[in-house]
Amino acid sequence: MLICSMNPLDARADWPQYRGPSASGVASGAGLPSSWNVETGENVRWHTPIPGLAHSSPVIAGDRIYVATAIASKEAELKVGLYGDIGSANDDEAQEWRLLALDKNSGAVLWNQLALKAVPKVRRHTKASHCNSTPATDGRHIVAIFGSEGLFCFDTEGKLLWRKDLGPMDSGYFASPTAQWGFGSSPILHEGNVIVLCDVQKDSFIAAFDVLDGHELWRAGRKDVPTWGTPTLVETQQRTQLVVNGWHETASYDFATGAKLWTLDGGGDIPVPTPIFAHGLLYLTSAHGSWRPIRAIRPEATGDITSEDPGSTNAHIAWAHGRKGNYMQTPIVVGDLLFACNDLGILTCFDAKSGTIHFSERLSQRGQGFTASPVSDGRHLYFTSEVGNVFVVAAEAKLRVIGMHPLPETCMATPAISDGTLIYRTRHSLIALREGSRAQGMTLSSQTRAAKEPPPIVLQKPDPALVGEWQGTLAVGSKKLRVRFSIQDQGEKMEGTLTSLDQGNAKIGLSRVGQREGQVRLEIDDMAARFEGQWNGSKDELKGEWHQSDTKLPLVLTRSPSRATN
Repeated sequence: MLICSMNPLDARADWPQYRGPSASGVASGAGLPSSWNVETGENVRWHTPIPGLAHSSPVIAGDRIYVATAIASKEAELKVGLYGDIGSANDDEAQEWRLLALDKNSGAVLWNQLALKAVPKVRRHTKASHCNSTPATDGRHIVAIFGSEGLFCFDTEGKLLWRKDLGPMDSGYFASPTAQWGFGSSPILHEGNVIVLCDVQKDSFIAAFDVLDGHELWRAGRKDVPTWGTPTLVETQQRTQLVVNGWHETASYDFATGAKLWTLDGGGDIPVPTPIFAHGLLYLTSAHGSWRPIRAIRPEATGDITSEDPGSTNAHIAWAHGRKGNYMQTPIVVGDLLFACNDLGILTCFDAKSGTIHFSERLSQRGQGFTASPVSDGRHLYFTSEVGNVFVVAAEAKLRVIGMHPLPETCMATPAISDGTLIYRTRHSLIALREGSRAQGMTLSSQTRAAKEPPPIVLQKPDPALVGEWQGTLAVGSKKLRVRFSIQDQGEKMEGTLTSLDQGNAKIGLSRVGQREGQVRLEIDDMAARFEGQWNGSKDELKGEWHQSDTKLPLVLTRSPSRATN
């Protein structure tokens, strides 16, 4: 294998790949702004229009920002939010895939290089783009995957050095192969090696290419469903390995040869988040289907490390939670805490070493989707909703929201950090946020303005009198559905279950049992549902509403004296 000498990247200022160095998402000591106002320009350093539609994140080397995009002849439609449509976007026209370089200090476009103009070989999801993958740079080269159009390598002046055909990158839904969703895994660069993960409908693989000329160094076949995560390089005293997420083949590969070191079966069947490494543990999560685990793996693992179920542990799995993981976002470790925010905006904080849960609370009260992954300066975390609301959260073991500050429009891309500047890629722009800066203001989109958030609700433990059985009836059209909540006191908190008495008596665990200003809230994350009601002690009843997605139904719960009548 050819290992070529590269100019070393500046770990303080550079952000060379998706989520920065090792995909950690953390730039400790960066001193990022905790508030801004894009309408007045407060703490906005600059903003630059970027043509096209792309969810590719910016990467940074020295004073250069590199960003990729795909441009059609007309404005591409983008449908954000929480919905389950598996269909593809109807935009089968030619695209221009381009790589742009910007000056980090001013936002000025230095060059705009056309890589390819063609009709995409694979269609995209209505929430995706034809340019989802983030480039990677070593300070001398920039490599970018443009889906089925291939792997491209440029120099720092925008000259195309080489191009590699990777085959059809169809990473759609495995259960409905005609539902094409576009490609999402990003390349990484290390010691002259370009690493790509191509989990697609057929002939999946992970491979290494020489950054100088693109020739293949090694390739390992994979047997898994399509995935969207990026490989993570993990260096320990024992070995250097590449860890990738999956459903049937979450796995580790030797960096030098591609030999498989360990493999893990089971989890969520649409794996999106990228693995991260901290405290001597590998953190992996996935969701969709029966499970959404989050697991901590020991990096010295070997062979098949599959546990009894995705929520259990063994000699190689230090800790696990079977249904506390993420669908879209890559988690983040700050200090001794691991933060994981799911697509519903429910943020869970774990002890990174033991897996103990410190809190699990809802950030968004308006049902926004969350796709972009969080980043941190070591003090604050930045969680961005799809409509552009950024929740700034203290990096602490108790939820403390510093503020919620909107970007001017939708945002699906994870931001970059460099020299105290937070750089966002929104629907039409690149925006640099820095403490003490002031630029010309921007107008909020109507969608972002309509989704302005109230402060997050932090629940308190309810009155002990809530313990017991509560029953009511939901009128769903012409149907009457009886439901029963069972509430137990577990000391520091209350827990419970929901039983749908007319739907097979299936029990579902409550995610949270809490109270705020006299309002009782019973939340069920797996159903994206909650009950909110006012407790009337004299009548011994809870009168309120059942919320599920966009549906609200009146519901009155009364204490059930016995189960014998059901």
